[in-house]
Amino acid sequence: NAGFYSLGVKLVNPDCQVLAFECNPEIRYLFEKNLQLNEINGVAIRGEALANETGSADFHVPAFTGSGGGSLQNLHPEEGQAKTFKVSTIKLDSLGLEGLDVMKVDVEGAELGVILGGLSTISSSYPTIFIELLRKWMRPFGSSPSQVSDRLIELGYEIFEMHESFSKLVPVLADNTDATNFVFVHKSRKNHYNIINSA
Repeated sequence: NAGFYSLGVKLVNPDCQVLAFECNPEIRYLFEKNLQLNEINGVAIRGEALANETGSADFHVPAFTGSGGGSLQNLHPEEGQAKTFKVSTIKLDSLGLEGLDVMKVDVEGAELGVILGGLSTISSSYPTIFIELLRKWMRPFGSSPSQVSDRLIELGYEIFEMHESFSKLVPVLADNTDATNFVFVHKSRKNHYNIINSA
């Protein structure tokens, strides 16, 4: 979106290298302006949408919800005609990233595609993954939160539900899981695990 988390990371640790993705050109412009206004360097913004295939797709911005509800599916048809335009899609694995430390994924239902398109990168670096998973947004994509958790559990990840004032380790994501924000931490990332487990 407009860079809230990217700016936060850089303000806490200016040495971090941040790679962000924002396929909506209007919001990407605001992101770039936010970086300029805050005199932040070292954030690279790409204009593609991460997915499980390289190509193009329709991107939908709902009439009322706006950019926060922008998605590769029209998730808010009740709001009337969405603004729709073509965007390029790429796989995370196509970027050849090494030493990836942390991922934040909030793509309005398309989360499984991001994970599947990045399995090689994830398997080589075991980044800690902050991710929003909502069944109602994932359903139009033909996916579910448990499909994301199953793939990551196979790689050795553990799941923390994130609540407003605490985190909770859970074995799996079930159909009746109420939480929507999660952190997946690989068992090898002991420092990340201890930080999240003590939250």
